[in-house]
Amino acid sequence: MANNRILKKVIGEVSEDLYLESLFYYQYAPEESLEHIEEIISKINAMQEEFLQRTNNVPGKANPKMVKSYYSVLKEDMNKSIQEITADLDELNEKFINNAPK
Repeated sequence: MANNRILKKVIGEVSEDLYLESLFYYQYAPEESLEHIEEIISKINAMQEEFLQRTNNVPGKANPKMVKSYYSVLKEDMNKSIQEITADLDELNEKFINNAPK
């Protein structure tokens, strides 16, 4: 149970970090980028909900191999989602750098 609690905490912390970075861009972005940032924030919320839901509903709790495999897949999927969102945020960062006054 402790590992499940830690995983939920990590999911919340990662989501919060991504959300805060998105809010920074939302605050300082030009008007044409706001819709894209809102999409990123929606992705973050969906990611958090999905992985918390998957953490709460583990199939085959009596079979340790099945549980280990399930969590392994869950962690891989979570890392892919985080990488996609950070790629979107990096893209926004590049736009900010390129459009910054010199």
